Amino acid sequence: MDAVRHFVSGFWSVPRATALLLRAPRLRKRSAIPTVVSILLLVLLVALSFHIGPSLVERFWTSPGDSSGWRDALLTSAHLLVKALTTFLLIVFSGAVFFFGSAVVAEPFIEPLSRATERELGVEVAVDKSSIANSLRDIALTLRDVCGDVCAFAALQFVAMLLGFIPGIGAVCHVVLAWMVNALFSGLEMSGEALARRGFRGRERWHAMWRNRWQIAGLGTGVVLVLLVPLAQLLTLPIAVIAGTMVVLEMEREGRLKGPVSAG
Repeated sequence: MDAVRHFVSGFWSVPRATALLLRAPRLRKRSAIPTVVSILLLVLLVALSFHIGPSLVERFWTSPGDSSGWRDALLTSAHLLVKALTTFLLIVFSGAVFFFGSAVVAEPFIEPLSRATERELGVEVAVDKSSIANSLRDIALTLRDVCGDVCAFAALQFVAMLLGFIPGIGAVCHVVLAWMVNALFSGLEMSGEALARRGFRGRERWHAMWRNRWQIAGLGTGVVLVLLVPLAQLLTLPIAVIAGTMVVLEMEREGRLKGPVSAG
């Protein structure tokens, strides 16, 4: 039952984060740049999908052209359908690229948003007195973690794609594994800033995630569902960062966040 409770708690953090974002001016201000980055990246990826999809199909299958014969008409219809499906699949794939790409590009602005969330929730956050060099080092370490996560994410998604070619249960295995990977990685990325402030980086970060995998998966599932909602996806990044911070604070309160540095 604990697994179900933690999953629901992680999932519910997304609507809670949305409500907090709407009522907190400080968080809306901190969310401006991540939102702009998300909009620009989404427009770019969708435009590329519409450009690359049809071109990719044409490269391997040339349109039969206009003809009065039923066979040619059928081939033309099939050709248009394949173009549309290819473009659609590219747009769906772009969702994952959009999310992780936004996280990488907007990284310098995500950490202040996560800190502001803790302040908004009444958590005492130590004033950052580190030098510019140390701040840049922290950003570089976080980017290293994010880039490593993206590589692992791509590798697991490739495995999920290969499973889809297995006759019979392959399609089901592909859907289940792809969803699990999306949920876990989305949850991990969006709780990363709060975890990093508590000393969780690299392997320790993964250990913390695995110990709390059901709550992280619930958070990631909520984030993935927001990505599927038109227009709401533009606010996915700030909502997810706020939700991830809330999840880490809950783990900390319940004593489930055991790591290298004691948070307080």
